[in-house]
Amino acid sequence: MRGRRMRALLRRGVVLAVVLVAVLGVVGAWVGAKRDQLHQATATILVNPLEGNPFSPDGRDGLVNLETEARLVTADAVARAVGNKTGLDDPDAVLTGVSVEVPPNTQLLRITVERRDAALARRLANAYAEEYLNYREARTASTVFTRQAHLTEELRSMKAQLTSLTKERAAAGVSAERRALLDQQISGLVSQVAQVQAEQTTLGYVSQDPGQVVTPAVEESAGPLPAALLGAIAGAGLGLALALGAVYLRARRADKVGTRTDLVAAGYEVIGSDDDADALRARILVELPQRPAVVLLADAGEQGAASAVTGEALVDSLARARLRTVLVVLDDSALGGSGVERRPMRYQRGLVEVLRGRANLDKTLVPAGDFALRLPPGGTTERPAWGDLLASPEFVGLVKDLRERGEMIVFAGVALPGPDGQLLAGHADAVVIQATTGLSTNAELEAALREVDEGPAQALGIVHRAAPQWRRHPVKEHHRAAEHEHAVRADEAS
Repeated sequence: MRGRRMRALLRRGVVLAVVLVAVLGVVGAWVGAKRDQLHQATATILVNPLEGNPFSPDGRDGLVNLETEARLVTADAVARAVGNKTGLDDPDAVLTGVSVEVPPNTQLLRITVERRDAALARRLANAYAEEYLNYREARTASTVFTRQAHLTEELRSMKAQLTSLTKERAAAGVSAERRALLDQQISGLVSQVAQVQAEQTTLGYVSQDPGQVVTPAVEESAGPLPAALLGAIAGAGLGLALALGAVYLRARRADKVGTRTDLVAAGYEVIGSDDDADALRARILVELPQRPAVVLLADAGEQGAASAVTGEALVDSLARARLRTVLVVLDDSALGGSGVERRPMRYQRGLVEVLRGRANLDKTLVPAGDFALRLPPGGTTERPAWGDLLASPEFVGLVKDLRERGEMIVFAGVALPGPDGQLLAGHADAVVIQATTGLSTNAELEAALREVDEGPAQALGIVHRAAPQWRRHPVKEHHRAAEHEHAVRADEAS
């Protein structure tokens, strides 16, 4: 069966690979064809710090905010100048397909223009580079001119004030106190005039070099292969890589039991599912016409408690068919959240006390309607060591007594492979293995079937169980368990 599973996995992998390669290949060819219709031209600019730079207003620290400058490349003033230079009057046509990149740790700007016409893309890229530098130079010249004009006006005002103070001091009749005050004011004005003149001189040496075009744009030459073919090859390669990855992941998870369809495809005999007890009842009754009959419902792997839930539903279905049925559960820990409306069986005297001779069987069986009896596991809150009890002569006698009290006896809440399940299978007429999606493994399932084949019981087949509810809603299951324990405590107190 493992070889059949691997062949099925490979078949699905080949189909997936073909589909992905075909789809992504077509998508890649379409994208490549679109790209093949567009041409790119890139011009590279070296940006120098200038007077009036928002990041460095004095232009003396050698830094420039390139992110700000990159936004200014597509400013309206630059776009209008580019439109006038290239003959494009529509601003949207000038700005379409223009992008600016700032390489890290540099003072460079890369201006890229994308157009269907390669020559137009080149002309626009170069025009943007040149007009942007012209815009920076004009902005700097305007800043310097404005500052020079302000300083000239300030100097003229201070000189006029100085002339007025000098005349007043030289006039006759000025007191000594007034002359001393005028001397202080004249001295201060002379100092301010010297500072303004020094600033004017410094401003005259401000660099107005905006930068330069390091690499002008050129028309890109076509590659040896069409872009559509390259896109198809890239898309097909990506599809093949995705398919191989999916096959690899499925192969890693292949040992986990999948859906019911996966089990059937792998060659297992699937006789029902955990949510359809009536169909499982019909198959069991057809395969086991003799009465009484003992059926073992065991989980593949260590999820032994899960089969108790399916056993509950199966016994209810058999009882509705007016068959006297007894359910013996070895582990009822999963019944708290099963949704079965009944009195919880924990902390009650049950199978453990009967096998140890501490309780009477008839007084320990719990009625569940007119045709169903349940024998809880009993013992303490911890799961007892069943090996010694199931191998004892008392258990042989118990099975004989149960056959006298019911037409169908169902054992559940145990795992196969394992010693407990193997001992129970030796007393059963038929065994049903329950496989849980995502929990049971195919290796455990095959080992369980081998143990059944080596014993006297008939292997009826496999019951598929979907992913358990508590795995999807752990918080709800926690609350259900807490409510269950509270109900048990209340029963004990009463």
